[in-house]
Formats: sequence, C-alpha cells, structure tokens
Amino acid sequence: MPSPTPYAPLVMAVAVIAGLIVWLVGKRRRGATVAAMLVVAWGVVIAATLTPSPYAAFDPQVTCKFAFTLGEVPKERLANVLLFVPLGLVSWFATSRWFWVGLAVVAPFLIESAQGLIVAMNRGCDVMDVAANVLGVAVGVGLAVVARRLWKPTPAQ
Repeated sequence: MPSPTPYAPLVMAVAVIAGLIVWLVGKRRRGATVAAMLVVAWGVVIAATLTPSPYAAFDPQVTCKFAFTLGEVPKERLANVLLFVPLGLVSWFATSRWFWVGLAVVAPFLIESAQGLIVAMNRGCDVMDVAANVLGVAVGVGLAVVARRLWKPTPAQ
C-alpha cells in the first residue's frame, strides 16, 4: 500500500463527512446507505493512492516496476488487496452493480498510470499493485455474493 501522506487523513475525513451527508439526505434508506458507503470507500482509495507521497522527488522508492513478483514487502501486497475489498463489496450492492464493479476493476489501472505519469505526486507505479487491487475487488465481490446468499430473505409461505 502506498505510504501515508499528510493529506490522506484530510481526504478520508472529507469522504466520511460526504458519505454521512449522502446518507442523511437519502433519509437513511438502503440506497442511501450503499451510496454513502461507496463515497467512503472511494475516498479511502483516493486518499491512500492519489495523494502526494512524503518521499522526495526522484527518491529511489519512487519508481515504476513492471515485474510480476511479490516484492520485498509481501505485507504491502496484502495491504493493496485489503484496500480494495470494501470497494468491491459495496459496488456489488449498488443499484448500477456492473457499472460500479467495472469502475472498481478499472480504477487500479488508472491509479497506477496516474502515479507513474504525474511526477508531482512523487509516487511509484507497480504492475503488482494493479494485480493486488483487482484481486481485492474480486474478494470484495465474492464476499458480497456470499453475504447476499446467506442473508437472502426467504419468501413467506
């Protein structure tokens, strides 16, 4: 998972407040709850991946890697997976399910591209981050499918 930045907590706080507003404006109904959770999940992903890095420009940590390896820090791979699990899970319950799941799958590609192309962010890009993020979306969708089947209301007899 990318390094925490001074801006990440602020972006997360804004996402939580925006999610709360969406939930309250939607009168706390199911659709409003899912929308609020989407706002928060996207806010956390954006805060963790698209805020400027605390590393100095041209630091050796700021590189682009295109090798399929676990890397030096497998915990970082696990963090990348876990970062996207809530996004996959909540996307499955959204009204336009396939739009939101598709967007969650495409997001890691766009995020890593932005990290590699926008020098001012001082972020590195890594193809394994994309793989880990997409795996996280898949795990989240899988958990949502299982949850829906376990708690599916049974018809009255």
